[in-house]
Amino acid sequence: MSVIEAASAGVKDMADGSLRITFEFEPRFAAEAFALFGPRGRAVAVAALMDGAKAVKEPEPPKEPIGPLCKWLVMRCAEPEFWKWLESVAPEPVRNADDAANVVKFVLGVGSRKQIDGDAERERDFHKMIRQPYQRWLVRRGG
Repeated sequence: MSVIEAASAGVKDMADGSLRITFEFEPRFAAEAFALFGPRGRAVAVAALMDGAKAVKEPEPPKEPIGPLCKWLVMRCAEPEFWKWLESVAPEPVRNADDAANVVKFVLGVGSRKQIDGDAERERDFHKMIRQPYQRWLVRRGG
């Protein structure tokens, strides 16, 4: 038995007393729905999902946990003051959060800020090369 999630799209009382219900399938299920239900006239069984229930879908990839150092960096990378500091130590202009994130990842040698938490060497580099120099810069500026 196959299960494909769909939503009822229309209900109509027919002249002969029968009921016509139209279902809509997401485009990603179109080929599977056509293969399952085929041409008009195929006998099928229909069951409603319980409220809040969902049909079996492709599993979502597990999300990497976001640690405290990554969170700190995400917040700082959104701050123009942090961009100014990065520009003072980076060879390229920093105009937005994406630029800031790219500079931080380059300096720390990571593909993602999430890779910093839980790695002792990267955490040490983060404090030595990013957090502490930025804090000293803020103090010098009176921030």
